[in-house]
Formats: sequence, structure tokens, C-alpha cells
Amino acid sequence: VEVPTALEIDIYKWPDVGGCPPDPTQAIAEELVLNLTGANRPRNGITLTRHMIATALCTKPNVEVVAVRGGKNDDAVAPLPLVFDFDEIPLITLANVTINVLVP
Repeated sequence: VEVPTALEIDIYKWPDVGGCPPDPTQAIAEELVLNLTGANRPRNGITLTRHMIATALCTKPNVEVVAVRGGKNDDAVAPLPLVFDFDEIPLITLANVTINVLVP
């Protein structure tokens, strides 16, 4: 059963080594969803972790994942890990992803 999953992610982002600005926050959220859907979708019974979310953004070298909170269905979000039962598959959509850019 696909379970709608909300994610709130706190990140730092900074210009790359060439001085180019980091991607817009929306593009970072899109990359995250792309890397957690389709063939890359987490399997049933998985435990979502901060490491898994950070790995999904590893193509963004000027982004650091600081903290991640998640919740199933309409539950309140709480710090990861977020455990899914064997018959549950996380359904992560752009509408359910919030990214907060922190200022160091």
C-alpha cells in the first residue's frame, strides 16, 4: 500500500567553487523527489533515514542536509527515522516536500 509521506528538510546551500549560485530550492526539492520515485522508490517495509535523504541529494554538492522530519499520511512530522510496515511503501511527491534553507 502506498502511504503518502510528508518530508520537511532543513538544508544549508552555498555557491559552488566557481562562484555560481546554488540551485533554487524548488529545483532541489524536484531532484529529491526524482531520486525517491520510479525505479529509485524506497521499497516496502523500509525505514526512511536522514542518510537516505542526503544520498538522494548527493548530486547537489553545494547542499548539506542538516535535519529531516517525516510523517505518514496526515500525521505530524517528527525527526527521522520513519519506519514503514512490510505492507507500506513511502509515496513521496513534490506537494509533500518542504525544504527550509537555513542561514549558517
